[in-house]
Amino acid sequence: MKKSAWFFLLFFLSIGLFFAQAASAPVNGAKQVLKAVIDEAITPVTEKYIIRALKEAKEKNIGIVLFTLDTPGGLLDTTRNIVKALLSADDDKIDTIVYIYPQGSHAGSAGVFITLAAKIAAISPGCNIGAAHPVMMQEGSGGDKESDENMKTLLKKVENDTVAFIQSICEKRGKNAEWAALAVKESVSITADEALEKNVVDYIAGDEHDLLKQVYGQDIVFDIIPLEKSWGEILLSILANPNLAYIFLSLGMLGIFIEILHPGVIFPGSLGAILLIIGLYSNSVIPINFAGLAFMALAFILLILEVFITSYGLLSIGALASFVIGSAMIFDTDLPFLRVSLWIIGGIALSFAAIIVLAVIYVFPALRSKTVSGQEGMKGETGKALADFVSGKGKVFLHGEIWAAFTDDKILKDDEVTVERLDGLKVYIKKK
Repeated sequence: MKKSAWFFLLFFLSIGLFFAQAASAPVNGAKQVLKAVIDEAITPVTEKYIIRALKEAKEKNIGIVLFTLDTPGGLLDTTRNIVKALLSADDDKIDTIVYIYPQGSHAGSAGVFITLAAKIAAISPGCNIGAAHPVMMQEGSGGDKESDENMKTLLKKVENDTVAFIQSICEKRGKNAEWAALAVKESVSITADEALEKNVVDYIAGDEHDLLKQVYGQDIVFDIIPLEKSWGEILLSILANPNLAYIFLSLGMLGIFIEILHPGVIFPGSLGAILLIIGLYSNSVIPINFAGLAFMALAFILLILEVFITSYGLLSIGALASFVIGSAMIFDTDLPFLRVSLWIIGGIALSFAAIIVLAVIYVFPALRSKTVSGQEGMKGETGKALADFVSGKGKVFLHGEIWAAFTDDKILKDDEVTVERLDGLKVYIKKK
């Protein structure tokens, strides 16, 4: 009986393994294509995803990697790393295809570099490509003339370096270097038909299968294998949203502040610490300006000082100003899709102001006021002697209770007394 059970178990396991292998095997005679979808701003998360796709293709001996692209642009340093990976894929005998798709998509800024760096560049009807001018910071610092001139010089150096970078890509891939230079210098953008005419892309295709048949032949069957993002990449993509990262940072500081006001509550402090760490972790995805972060931390410190120092609201006003300045500076980029929304900054700043007003009116005075319970609360309180004191000892009535009292003064019955200190259940008094 046991042998039969083992036989059936092994039989069904073998069948399961057979179907699993059949499902993962390529379609009979089909050319395998690994497909990765890029429909986001170009960040270090995108870089990791693209490099993982190329690595997986190499390990599984898949000769074609198709990247569908729809992006407004992204970080220049990250783009350089992606371009390097796409060019290096030639050494591994991998055909890299960047396809601006679906219809209505756009390859802007960093997307131009990535498209040109692929071995095969394609675009779908109704799409456009261009506007690759590097964005670092606003021209003109608002300071003196010399500072503005230095800023312009720096921006010009960055522009020249970026032009040389995109032209070197075009030379490697045989694309239109003259147009690419204009895309960087003048932020020109062109349609799908213009892109094909100007030798910016190699093909115009309606969908993925149409593109692959144009490139490799009409008679070839393709097995397109989608590459899903890992949960870690999805999490980092969420953190790449500057609005969400900013909210995490703000709520994290608020939670820790509440914990300091009310020690032992635990939940606000724990949640605040978690949110603060998550918000700071976003620095691995999008650049954080540490001066802006310092301003937000200063706001936090000023609020703590308000608890212990009577400033008549001046420290709280400074905290609010510091918070707003830090909010405006926190993400060190002028790329619009990597900036915090002014609506979100305004909403959180107003909420922050309301919390400060409530704290100044109700919370801070209570925290600074004299303790009204326990031993500390008894100091300075008045009571009445219940009988004449003998040898400095007697009974007094305080807070609705009878206490054993000690004194160096002469105390008679019904004399009013003042508490000097407590020692356990003994109270030391003096005559009022």
